[in-house]
Amino acid sequence: MPTYRAPKWSKLDYLHQKALEYYVSYQLLEPQSKDVFMDVGVEKSSYYRVLSCREIYLQDMIYPPGLKRVDGRTFRLGGDAASLPLPKESVDKISLHHTFEHFEGEKDRQFIKQSCHILKPGGKCALFPCFYVTNTTLATPFARLYDIETLQTRILEELPEGVEHTLYEITVDDEDTPDMSKNLGVKINRPMRCLLIRKST
Repeated sequence: MPTYRAPKWSKLDYLHQKALEYYVSYQLLEPQSKDVFMDVGVEKSSYYRVLSCREIYLQDMIYPPGLKRVDGRTFRLGGDAASLPLPKESVDKISLHHTFEHFEGEKDRQFIKQSCHILKPGGKCALFPCFYVTNTTLATPFARLYDIETLQTRILEELPEGVEHTLYEITVDDEDTPDMSKNLGVKINRPMRCLLIRKST
């Protein structure tokens, strides 16, 4: 967490939430040393530093367009996440942490199609968190909040054949995730949910 957004990272009110998101997505994706891993909308996150994957792609619109090598196994991929210039079945694992809800227009649907295209058979994509509530707003320029019907018709029914999904609800000690009262998104982040997409064929 040291490089996440602020130099005084230990002072962040929502640090516990981000740490929990990263922990859960890591457990669900189970990154392996042989994997090609992509973190979408990574911004300044240091999540990738705990990964021992063969190749890691850090995607964000804040990066210059195109692909640039950061080190021997890490690349920055600038541009639109809904139009990824990666070959078919070239990525094993994809993570999104508070990214998917910011895709405007048809870009959420386009990203789902793109991710299913670039995932290898057996590959997984974790979208975290997955919102249900639509009667609230976020303190961002744009955020799409899905109720369960919209999630079903807009995203889940669009999944191609051979792609499965599981919707997880995260609890701690059998209760909703810890008090998020210091976080602006408390009403939509509790309970936490994660959508995991698996490509079987």
